Amino acid sequence: KNLPDQVRYPVMVPFGKKAFFNGHLQHTNEIMALLGANYYVERSAKQACGIISRRIEWNKEKLEGMIKRRTSINEQKEVTEQLFAAKKCDDGDKGQMGVFDVGGGIMEIREPYEEDEEDEDEDEDEIEENNMNKARMSLVINVNYMMMVLLLSIPSLSSPKHA
Repeated sequence: KNLPDQVRYPVMVPFGKKAFFNGHLQHTNEIMALLGANYYVERSAKQACGIISRRIEWNKEKLEGMIKRRTSINEQKEVTEQLFAAKKCDDGDKGQMGVFDVGGGIMEIREPYEEDEEDEDEDEDEIEENNMNKARMSLVINVNYMMMVLLLSIPSLSSPKHA
């Protein structure tokens, strides 16, 4: 059961019919594992499986990152292709969506206007700004109150000094 756990095992080696002496089994399940930069280490089969599973997990994470990066590059490529495929803008294109070359190196991008989404964003911004203003006002009132209490607690500088 525990043979794959270690590389060496202590055993009693028979020496003749009645004698035994201490010895050990070697090379039972040695695996050379690459650590990197041409550094190898001798590991048991169980330890080597652990190394392999960690490397697989690391490679999966790297692959996911590369897939995201590839998707991002493809999206940038599509936008670039649209810019290169832009047509000259004339008066007949006023209602059309897309990318248009206005001239002088200026590109015009036309997209549908969604008024509902902008209204929701403005409402959320307005609510957040009102909350911030209330918090600021509360802070100013608290600071003013603390300053009045502090000033009232300090003895007057004009009072006569006791000798």
